[in-house]
Amino acid sequence: MPTTTSSEADDLAVRIGKMDQPSLIHHLMNFDPGFNLDFTEAFLADQTIDQLRHILLAAHLQANIRRKREATLAEATYGS
Repeated sequence: MPTTTSSEADDLAVRIGKMDQPSLIHHLMNFDPGFNLDFTEAFLADQTIDQLRHILLAAHLQANIRRKREATLAEATYGS
């Protein structure tokens, strides 16, 4: 089961790569990936911009995997 096309992941990485530190922190504080991101703003402010980009990219990719897995399970359980 594919989770994300390489083009989608590349586009996401480019968009995240263009974000500055305040934008990354804002996005992480307001992003709801469907699982708990338990970061405080103080913790995020202490991270390097590369660390913030890594966290945000990983959260988006994991959220995408989770959504696709749940959609596949729902389709298998309830049909189209």
